[in-house]
Amino acid sequence: MALDILIEKIEDLQRAEDYAEKVNQPEVWSKLGYTYLSNMKVTYAMEAFMKCKDHTYYNGVISQIEGEPESEEKDFKYPLFIKYLLMVREATKDQAIDNALTFSYAKLDKLTEL
Repeated sequence: MALDILIEKIEDLQRAEDYAEKVNQPEVWSKLGYTYLSNMKVTYAMEAFMKCKDHTYYNGVISQIEGEPESEEKDFKYPLFIKYLLMVREATKDQAIDNALTFSYAKLDKLTEL
C-alpha cells in the first residue's frame, strides 16, 4: 500500500525505489518493475525484476528493447538485457526469449556465448 501511494499519489519513483530497497520484498520489487516498464524505463524495470526474480512481464521488456531506435545508449543495455533474459529463461521456455537472447549476443559480438 505504501508503494502504491508513492507511485500513484505522490508520483515519486525515486522514493518508491528507496522504499523497495528498505523493505526488500519480491512483490514490492515486482510492482516497481511494472511501474518502470509502464513508464518506458526498461533498464530500471529489468533491474527491479531481477531483484525479485519476476519473469512475468518479459514480453513487455523484450518489446521495449526491440522497439528502441539504434543508439549507443541502447548498446549499453544489452549486457543487462542478456542477464535479464537468462534469468527469465530459467523459469520460462519461449522462442521469443531465445530469439532476443541470440540477437543480443550477436549485437555484442559474443557469438561464442551462443
